[in-house]
Amino acid sequence: MSDTSGDEFASYNTTTPAASKRKASTHSVQASGRTASGSSSSKPSTTAPKKNGNKRKRTNEQIVISLEDEAEAMDEDDVVIVPPPGRAPAKKPAQRAEVAASSKSNPKRKGKARAEPSGPSIANHSVHRSDDTVDAEDIQELEDDQVAEAPAKRVARERSETKPPPKPTASASRQAREHEKLLRELDNLRRRLDTVKTERDKYAKQLEDDFHIRRTEAEELLEQKSAQYEAQLKTQENLISELTTQLAKAKAQGSSGKSQLAEFLIREAADAKQEAVKREVGQWKDLAKQKDELISQKDKDIAALKEEEKLLKTQLAAEIERAKSLANTRQPPSTVVRTHTKPTDDPKNALVIRLYEDSTNLLITSAKIEKSKYLNLDTPVYTCIYTHKALDPDIEGASLNFTLREVWETPEDWDSAVPVSSKDDLLHKVQYNPRDLQNEPPEFVEALDFFREPFVFSRDQLPVFLKTLTEKLNGIADNEEDEQKEEPEVITIDD
Repeated sequence: MSDTSGDEFASYNTTTPAASKRKASTHSVQASGRTASGSSSSKPSTTAPKKNGNKRKRTNEQIVISLEDEAEAMDEDDVVIVPPPGRAPAKKPAQRAEVAASSKSNPKRKGKARAEPSGPSIANHSVHRSDDTVDAEDIQELEDDQVAEAPAKRVARERSETKPPPKPTASASRQAREHEKLLRELDNLRRRLDTVKTERDKYAKQLEDDFHIRRTEAEELLEQKSAQYEAQLKTQENLISELTTQLAKAKAQGSSGKSQLAEFLIREAADAKQEAVKREVGQWKDLAKQKDELISQKDKDIAALKEEEKLLKTQLAAEIERAKSLANTRQPPSTVVRTHTKPTDDPKNALVIRLYEDSTNLLITSAKIEKSKYLNLDTPVYTCIYTHKALDPDIEGASLNFTLREVWETPEDWDSAVPVSSKDDLLHKVQYNPRDLQNEPPEFVEALDFFREPFVFSRDQLPVFLKTLTEKLNGIADNEEDEQKEEPEVITIDD
């Protein structure tokens, strides 16, 4: 019967509304402490029976607190009150329960049983009572209460043993989240503090630099510009005031103002004319400077030409002396047919030409005049033969046929877009062109060197040309004489 009542008590879970948080939390902690320690549940408080022996039927209520209920009590501070069953338990099981309870509670005690301290009451407060002696009626009431209370204790103990360990409470997780949030806020505040410190140091450095630099370059430049603009503004204001005064005077004078205006216009024209004269004077000065430079260059050219003239005169005197020495020697008859130009009626001119040809060994066989492309100037063309006369009459002298053409050409740096206006702009040159080299021996042509190709030279270098040509042909003739001297003489012996 007790088992059946225990099952009914286990399935019976009636709760009452939660009491105030402050009181409930206090009693719930006390109850949970006793339950967790594993001691038996406290007995309900009892009152002393009356002497007349009338027993009052009492309804006992018990507080059943498990581990899960203890965790919920810490968060919500709720108290669960489980009332006892409506009917009273039987006496036999109560006696067995009484014996078991008395043996568990005080196994060594004999005699009268002592009342144990009772648990929390309906009014959420505990009353601890310890009497040394009780009546038999009190013992009987305690036994009845223990029999009614045993199933509830067993159910609570079974629940406490079978339920899993408590989970983290909502308040603990909420406190952990708040702690993490506070840590994050603390990190953010530290970072902001570092940023503020950095900005503070930067601004402090800038402020210190500003204190050290009294005036920057931009400020000095601004002051200079301001002073310049103020001076310019002051000058303009003075000019405006002066012009205003003059205008007022001109208006007051009336007709006299016209004469002043005419005088102003005449002065302006004179100033313009003076500026034009100054420009013209500057141009003339530049032209005179250019003329001076040109004259100095001409003087240098004249000096160079004089030096060249002296050299040519010296060379000419040497050639004359050499020609005289050659004329004094015995000359063999020339193998070259001389074609003389037709002499003039005066026989002296023919004698002069013959003497010149014999002295220089240069014969001019013909001459003709052509026209130049510049200014229609004359360009004579001479056909010449130069003959080298060897001292040994047995050796035939060498000869060279060529033409000399006088030409007029522009300087190399002359601008083709500029037309030639005078003869002074042109250069007088002579063009050399050899003739009939195909009829000469290859050795002779090879020995001529640069005389076997046409070339152009300045006309004032004609004596140099003749001297060079003479030396070249003399060298060729000397080489031929040396070769002939080296040939062995053959002696014929008659038998």
